[in-house]
Amino acid sequence: MQYIWNTIYPPFACVFLLWLGTFAMSRKHTRELNLIWYLNSLFFLVFYVLSLVAERKNTQLTAICGSYQTVCDDAYGALTNIQDEVVLIATFSAIAVIPQILGYLLSGLSGVASSPKFLGHVRSVAVWSWIKFLAALSGIQTGQLFAKMTAGRQVSYSEFLDGFALIALAFMVAGFYCGIDDEEPGWFRRRFSFLVRNIHSFCTRSIPPVEEVKATPYLIEVHVNLPELSQLAKLKDSVSVQAHLNAR
Repeated sequence: MQYIWNTIYPPFACVFLLWLGTFAMSRKHTRELNLIWYLNSLFFLVFYVLSLVAERKNTQLTAICGSYQTVCDDAYGALTNIQDEVVLIATFSAIAVIPQILGYLLSGLSGVASSPKFLGHVRSVAVWSWIKFLAALSGIQTGQLFAKMTAGRQVSYSEFLDGFALIALAFMVAGFYCGIDDEEPGWFRRRFSFLVRNIHSFCTRSIPPVEEVKATPYLIEVHVNLPELSQLAKLKDSVSVQAHLNAR
């Protein structure tokens, strides 16, 4: 019973996560959905061909690069090393975000803080970098797996499941992020707007308020024909119109 559970449950869980992610993106984020599948298909095709060549030659994948094997080893490691990718994304996010937040808080002690810039862009770049990495890695592993099968080699159940789980995880993260991104403004306002407004008021208390500029009616000079005067009459409550009729 335990063997059946361990064998059947993981693929069903992956199918469910894949369906959930694609469903969440299918209405408002079709371009991102297509991009994930494109990256997955691209890396699948490239590494299927390369791995098939390596299998035919009975050699390692990067050995087919010949004298450039060292470069290929580094490139392959950058595309498949999950730990290095996490460190890279975390380092980029920390460098981009932490100095801005610290600068805002320290300036806020004097009441002259300036709002951090591009935090949303940094978050988007970090999340989508991770999603694209997962989609590409899934294509790489699946391409290598199918190359082994084409060459007549045996593959394990766990190898097949790993590639499938990665693309399911990519869509789950993308669907969750897109859902949060769509609902964030209202969700954020309902829960944290009062706190954030008070903090921002304190951190900017010494900045003089901008003088309000009273709205004044606009003077619009329009060259019109007689039939258009009826349309201009509708604007008299909001603007002053000086009409010059053209003799025709």
